[in-house]
Amino acid sequence: MDLSRSHNKLLHYLLFMCKQLLRNRLATCLTVLLIITAALLLNVSVIKQTTSDPKTTPTQTHTTDDKPPVFWIYHKTEQPLSHVISVFRRLGYVQGGQRDSWDVLWSYEYPYRSLPTSFWAGLKPHQRVNHFPGSGCFAFKPQLATMKFEFIPKAFQLPKQAEEFVTEATAHPEQLWIKKDNNHRRIKIVTDIKSVNVHGEGSFIQQFIGNPLLIDGRKFDIGVYTVITSVDPLRVYTYSGEVLVRFCSEDYEPFDVHKVKKYVVDDEYTRPSEVKSIASLLTKQSLSNKEALNVVLKKKGHPSNDLWEQVDRAIQEVLLRCEPNIISKLSMPTRHFFELVRFDFVIDDKFKVWLMEVNMSPNLSSDHFSENRLMYEQVVYNTLSLTGLARPLTSGIRYNGEYESVMLVSEADVQVPLEVCLDTTCAQCTEKKECALCHHCRSQDVSFSLKMAFLEHVNRRGFTRVYPPPVHSGSVTEDLSHANHMMSLWYEEKCRTEHSWCF
Repeated sequence: MDLSRSHNKLLHYLLFMCKQLLRNRLATCLTVLLIITAALLLNVSVIKQTTSDPKTTPTQTHTTDDKPPVFWIYHKTEQPLSHVISVFRRLGYVQGGQRDSWDVLWSYEYPYRSLPTSFWAGLKPHQRVNHFPGSGCFAFKPQLATMKFEFIPKAFQLPKQAEEFVTEATAHPEQLWIKKDNNHRRIKIVTDIKSVNVHGEGSFIQQFIGNPLLIDGRKFDIGVYTVITSVDPLRVYTYSGEVLVRFCSEDYEPFDVHKVKKYVVDDEYTRPSEVKSIASLLTKQSLSNKEALNVVLKKKGHPSNDLWEQVDRAIQEVLLRCEPNIISKLSMPTRHFFELVRFDFVIDDKFKVWLMEVNMSPNLSSDHFSENRLMYEQVVYNTLSLTGLARPLTSGIRYNGEYESVMLVSEADVQVPLEVCLDTTCAQCTEKKECALCHHCRSQDVSFSLKMAFLEHVNRRGFTRVYPPPVHSGSVTEDLSHANHMMSLWYEEKCRTEHSWCF
């Protein structure tokens, strides 16, 4: 039954009772007014509660007021985020600040140190922020480098792990090391460990990959744009439409430890369009950087599928390792946050992929290289689409009532035909873990999470899901939390009914 109709009936009934009371001289006009006022307040309160429950709809409901959504750029200068601003404006947003009724906060730096606790406690249900609390777990260079994964070159944080480094370096005197400060600056190769001040603060030292794969004599790295949309359960996507490919500005050979530009990609890197083997593929064939790289690697005898599988595996494992840290920092619902980062990799001549760093705020300005404009704007637009912030409906990112939210994603959309739900196995909802996905057993939090996952799948455009991993991929599945296990199982069941859900 329509809520407003039922409440109107209640109001008419109360008015009738008031007339009876007056007729019997049992009430005064003041009593009547109080009862009518209470009825009106009850009517408004119930409707508001029904249409704005943030756990039953993917975004908080607001009344349409014809006001455009507001984005807030939190940085001392807008230059690094010029394309972010352009995309927001094209989507109908207007730029505002902290004092405005903002919808999306896009911060260039980690905002949780500079904005007070009271600010975060006051977030409205529909407001979104482009960084998760605790993301330093993977973005802080020394912490990532010392995670001890087989795809991260061995590293030691100084001075904390000075003794361990000296022991390792002494045991492998042929190994070159590269010393960096904690911000990934002041990089130099170490040939003699005696020359290293292992007790100095603010640096780390890492195994140098001395056999990089070269294209036209140049070392290069690959930047993979990655978006985290949720933790607990974890959902991660990579942008499959393009990658950032950067070449060192000098030939690798003859190798010289004193010429950093031979082995470090800096801000003045060489563009793919300046590398002969790739340039013709970009100009004559109009291939993307990613596809052109795949063609060149195939000519070198390396199947590109294996390369991207290694990349996906590394992203999965790092973010699974860091997920508990992010969860521990959350003092508000995960729905407020998303994160766009860039994972940077190098490949050695054995076609092994090495993760070098994760950029929490990847460069999205084409001031140096104007040809990157399209890639940056596509990454931003696809990110906003994936996270539901590029919605074409007139109400911006706010839902215009319960009917609109159900139109976008309903309970039937997220229901999966699990056998334990179809028979009587989950009658009490406690018999098996899988019962948590049954409609009559699902909590509001689980329903909300599934609806968000459904909308991400519908809106992902150029993004591909890497976690939960593609079904039947044999990727990371061991030791999952309950939330991640349920999310993976849900995708598996969706995959059985529609192939596009398999990846």
